Amino acid sequence: MVAQALAKLLPQTATGEALIDSAAFGNLISALGYFIPEVLRELYPEWEYLCFDDVFPYQTLKLGEREALIFGLADFLDDFQLAPVYARLQISKSGRCVSWLECRVGENGPQGMQRWPNRPAIEKQLYRLAGKQDQIDWAYHVTYGEKD
Repeated sequence: MVAQALAKLLPQTATGEALIDSAAFGNLISALGYFIPEVLRELYPEWEYLCFDDVFPYQTLKLGEREALIFGLADFLDDFQLAPVYARLQISKSGRCVSWLECRVGENGPQGMQRWPNRPAIEKQLYRLAGKQDQIDWAYHVTYGEKD
């Protein structure tokens, strides 16, 4: 679902520009809410019961013909608390699958992944983290596939 949404969305956007808010964009954000936890479950046993209720994108960019970046906050279904999420994806030439992914979720805190308790904090936290993705001490980080 993620690859198909990106395959529809990327041709509508110039490289270096924000992804266009459209039905395909909504499908992409919705699909990421399922896709990212599934990927994390493969490496981290504690993700067996964790899932997102929603993803609030703050920065979305087309990085190349088949590549995009999404940075924002994930709203966890178990407690409706928030954590940063970063996904950089490349789809296959056919547009049928994600061929390469770098995914990061959550900031490390004193007792594991730090989450924020309320939705009014969304804008404040996104503003604080924007452009500083590489400075975040990510709790979870997964890269798979080969980037071409």
